[in-house]
Amino acid sequence: MERVTWTRGSGQTLTGGRVGVMVRGGAARFQELEQWDVGRVTKTYSTGGQRIALRRDNALYFVYTDHLGSASLLTTEQGQEVAGTRLKYYAYGAPRPGSATATHDAFARGYTPATYTGQTRDASTGLMYYGARFFDPALGIF
Repeated sequence: MERVTWTRGSGQTLTGGRVGVMVRGGAARFQELEQWDVGRVTKTYSTGGQRIALRRDNALYFVYTDHLGSASLLTTEQGQEVAGTRLKYYAYGAPRPGSATATHDAFARGYTPATYTGQTRDASTGLMYYGARFFDPALGIF
């Protein structure tokens, strides 16, 4: 995964893909920019640390989560389910049969890297990244 770098109109160069935006009441929301494929940028909209929507190729998608914050479904702006994005998990995050695919390729293809408990899943290893260390959902250990 490459970091996104861009230049604001003021000439300030921004790196890292996160831009804070102030809204009424002083609360902040964040827009994350993440590059998955060369030339393709996905904007992920988060609030309270949870991804709620994303924009990819000028299309808006909504991310639905369960009680643990695990990504479980994507819909279009019109409310239609995006084919191949319904996800289910075992107790420690391994994908359940009947999910989009056994390896959750629909999410790994770039819709969103967030899967079990909203954490980032490394497509090459299948491990979840929890900020300080990696977790193996098949074994249930860090």
